[in-house]
Amino acid sequence: MSISILYPWAFALLPLGFFFWLWQRHSLSDLSLSRRRISTCIRFTLFTLLILALADPRFLLEQNQTQVVFVADASDSLGTEALEKLSDYQDFPGENARSLVLFGGEAEVSEIPEDGTPPLPGPIDPTRSRIANALRFAEATVPAGKAPTLVLLSDGQEDEEEIAAVASELAARDVRVHTVPIEPADKPEILVRSVSTPREANPQEPFPVEVEIVSNRASTTILEIYRNGALSAEKEIQLEPGNNRYSFTERAGDEGVVAITAAVRPREDQDTYIDNNQLTSHVRAGEESRVLLISDKPETLRYLSRALRQEGFRLDIRPPTGIPTTMAELEPFSLVVFDNVPATDPSVAQMSLIHQYVRDFGGGFLMIGGENSFGLGGYFDTPIDEILPIQSDFEKDKETPSLAVALVIDRSGSMSGEKIEMVKAASEATVSLLSPRDYSGVVAFDSQAFWVSDLQSATNGPSIIQKIRQLTASGGTNISPGLDLAHRALASNPAKLKHVILLTDGQSQPGPFYEQTSRMAREGITVSTVAVGNGADRALLEQIARWGNGRFHFTADPRKVVQIFARETVTASRSAIQELPFLPVQTRPAEFLDSIDFDSAPFLLGFVSTQPKATADLWLATETGEPLLATWRFGLGRTGAFTSDARNRWAIDWLRWRSFGQFWAGIFRHLERESDLGTTPAHIERKGDRLTLTAEAVGRSGEILPNATASLQLRLPSGETRKIALKTSAPGSFTADWPAEAGTHVVRLSLEEEGQPIGGQTLFYDVGYSGEYALRPAALEALGQLAQTTGGSLDPTPEQLSLNDRAVQVETELWPCLVIAALLLFPIDVALKRLPARHS
Repeated sequence: MSISILYPWAFALLPLGFFFWLWQRHSLSDLSLSRRRISTCIRFTLFTLLILALADPRFLLEQNQTQVVFVADASDSLGTEALEKLSDYQDFPGENARSLVLFGGEAEVSEIPEDGTPPLPGPIDPTRSRIANALRFAEATVPAGKAPTLVLLSDGQEDEEEIAAVASELAARDVRVHTVPIEPADKPEILVRSVSTPREANPQEPFPVEVEIVSNRASTTILEIYRNGALSAEKEIQLEPGNNRYSFTERAGDEGVVAITAAVRPREDQDTYIDNNQLTSHVRAGEESRVLLISDKPETLRYLSRALRQEGFRLDIRPPTGIPTTMAELEPFSLVVFDNVPATDPSVAQMSLIHQYVRDFGGGFLMIGGENSFGLGGYFDTPIDEILPIQSDFEKDKETPSLAVALVIDRSGSMSGEKIEMVKAASEATVSLLSPRDYSGVVAFDSQAFWVSDLQSATNGPSIIQKIRQLTASGGTNISPGLDLAHRALASNPAKLKHVILLTDGQSQPGPFYEQTSRMAREGITVSTVAVGNGADRALLEQIARWGNGRFHFTADPRKVVQIFARETVTASRSAIQELPFLPVQTRPAEFLDSIDFDSAPFLLGFVSTQPKATADLWLATETGEPLLATWRFGLGRTGAFTSDARNRWAIDWLRWRSFGQFWAGIFRHLERESDLGTTPAHIERKGDRLTLTAEAVGRSGEILPNATASLQLRLPSGETRKIALKTSAPGSFTADWPAEAGTHVVRLSLEEEGQPIGGQTLFYDVGYSGEYALRPAALEALGQLAQTTGGSLDPTPEQLSLNDRAVQVETELWPCLVIAALLLFPIDVALKRLPARHS
């Protein structure tokens, strides 16, 4: 037993007591002698108590009390094995308190069952095993004043490789750890241990593929090799217990990056976990730049493709169904071109992927004009719209005919949830696209019809949008009353152009649809229809659109309604397409177009009306000053817009122009991702549950570039894109690390010196399944070392858990008692001064 003083400097304030005595003599001069003496003693006591409280004295008492915490591994590698072993230890003799912590990727406190039944683990992420984290968590659960003894029941296989570090930490804090090795249950298991391929291969040349399969039983199964998702080879294999190796040969093609996946198909009785049945490895096939050209009609690009191939470009021409869905597919291309592709063809996820490809991975993007491009294609307010150097909404202040748009929206019960929310967003976008001369109104129908927002000037946009946001879904489906309301309002409206957009997802009650829409068409009111989902009456909606001289749209994805409405609004305005001959006007010198003689350029016959964004570079314009060719830098990449076309509609005379190929080659070279200008040795390796990248900035002669700076963009398997901070380990050398999430990690490393790019590299790293499914025996050496370092035992006896051989010092803070005593004395001092004295 002893007392410690935490802040002894407080005693230096005691000499102030002399000045305090002088002051209190004056303040007590009107009291009697006896009261002055009592008050002086109280005040000196108060002063002393406060000084002692500031010094923070503590009462120290040693006691022998131990808390035993069982730390049981509940990850998938063990299942319930560790929890079942717990019953051998939980009834150890003695009075030591005991508790239980279960862990996987996370740790949680659990109740120790009294009947020996294994406890059910909670949300601990059984796909991982973080032993170090669990031991730190268990120590933190031990109450103050008790010596912690931890009993780890585990196979010792962890994700973080931190057992040695945590052992030293715990030993320094006198935390004892006993370890109980648990072997995984003997269940049948077949897994793909590794797929080995070279990091790079020359195009059109073969490369080896080595596959390692592990089995704990003799068995027969099927081994499949997939190349970019397509089955390339299949083989029945005889597996022996242990490691089994197989070799294949694949050939690098024109894909840029080849994904090789090895997969086994065991029978259900041969295998326990399916998570470990396949692995993937990526091979980069050469460094030549490739262009992905997506077109609504690929056959119309034969002139453009021939000209570009003569200029040395490698083209991959696809319909919209061939738009990549992963960064691993998209990244090998230096440039992506959309030729007359409507926004309803790519999904929102694919448009977001292209956005990331440009912004974070330095890719190029070009949109070529046509009736399905820019605003006409419905790109307003999409991820593609954000990266373009021009605005996808049409010029609102032009002298174009006024437009009145009536939206007739199904609000029946089947439209609830995502559908009605997307329709409201689409309606808001429609209002935003209209000019001050236009009119907008929204009719909603179920069994009946009513105006959500009356047909009125688009200048009242905020009020209209507010009413749209209040729309809810309920009731049946009856289209006819909705069309009737829209017809009557549009018939008396002064707008030059009048258009109805009808949307439903169901089957309508019968109605005079032919008579209604035919009459509207005769009065100059066009009707387009949108069918959402397979439950819609597509045949009826196609007929209504045909009778109403409009267009029919079908989508199974409610998220595409926004693009459909935007496309319909721009198309109905008849202002976006300008079909008249014109000659291109060069607005500023362009180095990438220096070799082009624009004086010899023939007429173009049309373009899509757009507006350049504020910071865009406008290189070519129409004779009226509207954008023809604009580019800008977006993030790490460049994008461009050519508002005329490259086929035999508007550019029919350009196809025979001698500079046609040079013109497009110049644009493509300006926009495509900058090639790597130097060597950038980089390597990614896995360390526990993290990936680590190391890289060097190296010049063409092999010298280290000490003044280089680096940036790193990462796309995780989840689709999330991050900018990762790089650490400078030495001049010109960089490192970075991030979590090893399962799947393919795409990394873009860029190097600069004095603001100029000097190198870059894209790397792929495939993180397979968790180590929980790797068929590993217990790590006896690691468990034994942990126990030895902390003073514990490997496989302890129950009696060893009863030991109370460590004294723990218990601290009790005394300052609260001192402050309370001072507070009790204070009113006595006040009373001595305020209460009248008794006179004899």
